[in-house]
Amino acid sequence: MCHMHDTVMKKHITNIATTAAAVVLSTGLQAGEVVTQPMAPPVSAATCPWEITASALYLKAHSNEDAFNDQDQEFGYRLEVAYQNGGLGYRLRYFDWEGTGGSSDYYPEMTAWDLEVFDGFQLGGWDGEYAVGIRYATYEVDYSNTADFSGWGPTLGIELTHGLSGAFSIYAEGRASLVYGDDDDNYDDSFVPILELGAGIQYDINDCTYVRLGFEAQNWASISSNDNEDTGLFGGALEVAFGS
Repeated sequence: MCHMHDTVMKKHITNIATTAAAVVLSTGLQAGEVVTQPMAPPVSAATCPWEITASALYLKAHSNEDAFNDQDQEFGYRLEVAYQNGGLGYRLRYFDWEGTGGSSDYYPEMTAWDLEVFDGFQLGGWDGEYAVGIRYATYEVDYSNTADFSGWGPTLGIELTHGLSGAFSIYAEGRASLVYGDDDDNYDDSFVPILELGAGIQYDINDCTYVRLGFEAQNWASISSNDNEDTGLFGGALEVAFGS
């Protein structure tokens, strides 16, 4: 009698243990399925790998010897196409600005092509981006179709943005290039340092589109006239970026 009772008890215990193990195993598998499911990428990384930027620049030329005092501000432009999708980004930029003749035929015209790689970083409460690339630049000071200077060289850029209230933020950017090429004024090859600075307000329309309003300043050093005076540009900038 006792032996039969023990047998029944063992069967009950075995059934209970088997059921408990099945429940634990089933729960563990379900939990494992949840944990091992891939996480969706952030919205900022999953959208807008392509970006097209157009800037209207309203600039006036200056020189350290007052060569362009009689000229007015003129419109120029810059176009950019960029692609980034989870790693380094790639960008092509083109800048073009031409002054007016004023009281003479002596006025500057500049162009620049940039091919860059870029990536983002964080600096405290600022979102940052650095860029490294190569630049081809031209400069001329008259109506001829031949550039007084044309050359190639490295370019480095940095940009910082900081959120304010709502969709508004501030931005600051800088770019430095050292271009080496043919200088017709000096009848020899030479180096031309180019420095660009900008800052202003940014308004984010959505995750892929923003508008910027600010100022821009450029300095092309040791480039104009036979005595290597600097040519500078200063004025306003309106920039619109579209992503997809």
